Amino acid sequence: MKMRRLLEAYLWRFAARQNPPDGRFGLEKHGTGYSQTGFLSLFASYDHIVSKVVITRSIPWIVKSQNEDGSWGDEANKDPSTLAVITALKSIGFF
Repeated sequence: MKMRRLLEAYLWRFAARQNPPDGRFGLEKHGTGYSQTGFLSLFASYDHIVSKVVITRSIPWIVKSQNEDGSWGDEANKDPSTLAVITALKSIGFF
């Protein structure tokens, strides 16, 4: 139970770094190395209310960042980025 509370606290901490109007995550002092799609993938891994909140708040960024061909990410990261976005949307019942 103690570990679960600790993990929930970290999820909320990352959620607090999100800028709601555009759905992006702010830079951190020590940095995690996660990209925007990395954060989406991270939160999609958890069946928790904070994950659903974060992914839902990311929708403006998801819409704005979609490539013309329907994918996400630059050429080098297109496949993993697209997979992360689709997995995140699926985890909140979008598909």
